[in-house]
Amino acid sequence: MPRVWVMGLLLAVSLLVYWLYLPGLQGSLHFDDEVNLRGLDKVSDWESALHFSLGGWNLFGRSLALASFAAQAHEWNNNLQNLLWVNVLIHAANTFLVGCLAHAMARLHPMLRNRAVWIAAGVASIWGLAPIHVSATLTLIQRMTTLCASFQLLALLAFVVGRGYGLQRKGLAAALIFFVMPFFGLLAMLTKENGALVPLFCLVIEFCWLRQVCACPPGRFKQFLDLLLVLPLLFFLSYLAWTAWQADAAYASRNFSLSERLMTESRILARYVHDLVLPRAIDFSPFADDYPISKGWFTPFSTAISLLFWIALSSFSFWSRRYTPWPFFGLMWFLAGHLLESSVIPLELFFYHRNYLSALGPVFAFAAVLASLQDQKRIRLAAMGVTAYLGISGFVLWSTTTLWGNPLLASTLWLDRHPHSERAILYAAQRQVLIGERHSAYKILEQGARDNPENLGVNMGYLQFACLEHEKGKTQEALNGVLKAIPSAPYSNAAIDTLDKILGFVIKKECDDISTEDVMLIIGNIEKNDRFGKNTLGMAALAQIKARALFDMGNRKEAIRSLQKGLSYYPIETTLNDLATLLYEEEGADAAIELLQAWRNSPPNQGISAEKWRQSIDQQIVKYQLAKSIKMDFEIHRP
Repeated sequence: MPRVWVMGLLLAVSLLVYWLYLPGLQGSLHFDDEVNLRGLDKVSDWESALHFSLGGWNLFGRSLALASFAAQAHEWNNNLQNLLWVNVLIHAANTFLVGCLAHAMARLHPMLRNRAVWIAAGVASIWGLAPIHVSATLTLIQRMTTLCASFQLLALLAFVVGRGYGLQRKGLAAALIFFVMPFFGLLAMLTKENGALVPLFCLVIEFCWLRQVCACPPGRFKQFLDLLLVLPLLFFLSYLAWTAWQADAAYASRNFSLSERLMTESRILARYVHDLVLPRAIDFSPFADDYPISKGWFTPFSTAISLLFWIALSSFSFWSRRYTPWPFFGLMWFLAGHLLESSVIPLELFFYHRNYLSALGPVFAFAAVLASLQDQKRIRLAAMGVTAYLGISGFVLWSTTTLWGNPLLASTLWLDRHPHSERAILYAAQRQVLIGERHSAYKILEQGARDNPENLGVNMGYLQFACLEHEKGKTQEALNGVLKAIPSAPYSNAAIDTLDKILGFVIKKECDDISTEDVMLIIGNIEKNDRFGKNTLGMAALAQIKARALFDMGNRKEAIRSLQKGLSYYPIETTLNDLATLLYEEEGADAAIELLQAWRNSPPNQGISAEKWRQSIDQQIVKYQLAKSIKMDFEIHRP
């Protein structure tokens, strides 16, 4: 079939995927979106856009993904649909790239070459229509995942095409493998850390399949290729071993240990496979923080079953290599895709978006097995089965995106599905507030606190709304619930943010049933929780809240000490400015200037560029120097 027809077929599949995602454009922001993208409010020109993009979260900073958001900063507060539309467009484009990669891979295998077009169309359809990818596409911040996958797919396509040229055009093959592939791999890493998995995917393609059917040019070409693929694996294994060695410190703020994580992930990975193969619309919510942790191989019993499943699957796929490479290839690809986010690194346990590129290997293996059939009757039955499966997947996908596009209905159904999820409870309450049903939100939080007495974030939300509803008995009940939940609570951003809001209501006299002393009691108990104490950014924020409470109580000296302690945890710009203000009022301009000069060259490691940090501090220093020189007072924001 001419290549133009192949491209046309893949384009049709991509357009179908795009169309089925359109109902989801009426969706909403979710728990990670606003926290990570609120800096878009300050993007107004090229300089601020560059600052937002290069502000940095880590060594690579996810700068390309942030730049894609900065380009749409004008849509942030008034047009979420356009932001989500770009996400959908990226997924549709990735569906096309998946088909191109599958076509290129199939053409290199003698048994698949004649059916490469249908393999490409089948893989693109199954992968693109898989409902498991909805959270990656319709959760705004997960554009980082899908855009990273775009560059990964381009890198993998360059590698496979380069290997296909092999002995015939060694110069072009070398250019594609040693220059184009690393270039797109670097772009993927600048989008999200998962971009570093490109060499591992290439390693799986090369050694689990390609080297058996496609000759590799001998000599230096082969030596450099082996180094290019094996060295990253050694680096990853070393990094994971180092992380495991530091497990006690790394897991200090989590409510699970390394061994519990690994046992739990065995169940979660099996769940991913199940939901990839047998999808249900109600399963694909953005919430999984209530997933039960494995405390032992038989607690729950499904942990042992999952372990046996992986042992059996690994044994079968390895044994079947003598007959067909596809099961082993699919398994190795899937596990390689989860190597970073589902192994020893102390991330949260469960997210469906982690399967975005990991799912491609099993899908291609499935398509390759069917394409290897020779009996015409079996081929017809396989074609009918795949067609029916695609129809079901398409319907489930449409049902899922339609649900995501109706946030009020989704919040109710997701809460019924996840009654012990802090995020599901808070999201359902938020949706009620947005339609003016504050009392309904209060009832959701009240029930959530009763069902989850150990959950600090939910109990803190209940306290906030009980106080605003002016139900004194309920407020005291909620306060007791918060104090009871604190000692064993894992770190919670929601708890810190809500406590900040509660203090604001108390200071404004909008919450008469809670005093500043009650807030200080909560803060004191949180400070005793080691899991909170290990989170330096959270403790810095808590110190700032404590300073506000102390200032409201008239204890300015202790407020200064609290802000100083907050800076020792993590240098937050607002904390530094608040401390400078208090020092100026208590000790004069020299004390404020000395503080600012001491912190000028100590920017935080993430969240703001060093140059922007220094510029901001220089502006504050000029203010205080001016105040000192002309001996005039001026209004500065107080903590």
